[in-house]
Amino acid sequence: MRKLILSLSLFITFHAYAQDALKYQTPPKSILELAMAAPSPSTDFSSKGDVMLIMERTSYPTIEELSQPEYKLAGTRINPANFGPSRAGYITAIRIKNIKGNSEYAVTGLPANARIGNISWSPSQKSIAFTITDNNRITLWKADVATGAAKQQSTRALNDIAGPAFTWIDDNRILALAVPAAIGKAPEKPLAPAGPTVQQTSGKAAPAATYQDMLKNPYDEQLFDYYFQSEPVIIGAGGEQVIGKPAIYITAAPSPDNQYLLMESLHRPYSYLVGAHRFPTEVEIWKMNGELVKKLASNPLDEVRPPKVLMLPAITPVSSPGVTTHQPLSGGYRPSMAAILKRKCLSAMW
Repeated sequence: MRKLILSLSLFITFHAYAQDALKYQTPPKSILELAMAAPSPSTDFSSKGDVMLIMERTSYPTIEELSQPEYKLAGTRINPANFGPSRAGYITAIRIKNIKGNSEYAVTGLPANARIGNISWSPSQKSIAFTITDNNRITLWKADVATGAAKQQSTRALNDIAGPAFTWIDDNRILALAVPAAIGKAPEKPLAPAGPTVQQTSGKAAPAATYQDMLKNPYDEQLFDYYFQSEPVIIGAGGEQVIGKPAIYITAAPSPDNQYLLMESLHRPYSYLVGAHRFPTEVEIWKMNGELVKKLASNPLDEVRPPKVLMLPAITPVSSPGVTTHQPLSGGYRPSMAAILKRKCLSAMW
């Protein structure tokens, strides 16, 4: 009888303990302070070296950040809740130091617990632009270097997955890649696939590496189309102007004279063997209003690379004829010229 009562008592005790709502525990204060000590801040100087940004950062992401959803698509890990990378590192505060005057002040006007990223100086170095990420969206902000006062520049949510979230055009205008206004709902996962996923080989031997987080099925392709797409928008003091249709933009760069845009976008067919950086691309030159000037290249899917690649001529003017090649092409502007492009072959030497 005594054994029965003891067994029943132990069962009730263990059962009650299992139902307690436990919270995350913390170590003793001395260990906590050691583990959570703030790392040394990072710095960034203006082009003249007379102003320095001092950027505070944290050691570890919060449990809330680690609890965010994550998709692994075409070699990229993304947060589908805010159209940004998953588990990224962020700046938590910015201080501005005037080297000559030896004055130092904080950037103000930011939301509490701001997660700051993509900090970029304006062409005149009088302002800095940056993004602030929360659990649901990424927004564009700008701060005056002279005063430290910061202000949100648009209510549009940005896409910080495929291409640059934003690029300065001049001191008054920024080209941003925004989440399309009419994006709609995300694709729903089918209860059962429409058919098997089949991959074929041509029987041709070729070097091939194995990558992680590749697309695996048509549903992954739908997710890739949805979360990687963006809409180019010029944001300025006079308002906002959408200059192009939604696509998966990976490059959006103004020419040095601010007359043209170099735009590069991904398109189908996708691959289950390589990441997004080797998907087919279109490289185009636009006017600032989004009007197409010239298609520079149409690069095919880059699944198989030859053992050797010949480099193309380094410089090609915007007005010169295009170059046909089987190797992926990209380009960038020569800073010293108004609208001269440098072309380069992206294929690596094996």
